[in-house]
Amino acid sequence: MESLGGDQYWVDRFLAQHAAVFYYWTVVGFFAISPSNAYTFSELVEARAPAPRRVSSRGRPQQSSVD
Repeated sequence: MESLGGDQYWVDRFLAQHAAVFYYWTVVGFFAISPSNAYTFSELVEARAPAPRRVSSRGRPQQSSVD
């Protein structure tokens, strides 16, 4: 993401880091309450996540071979 300019503004970095910490502790809480539901939740989040895009050395996005 950095190569696409995702780290250009400090606000973007701040929100991304804090969202990751919040998500981590949310999943930890889910696992403490119900491990099976937490696992299902993690699978749903992973299925919803977009496939990572690869960037060439020239900074242009490449076609993903995952499709």
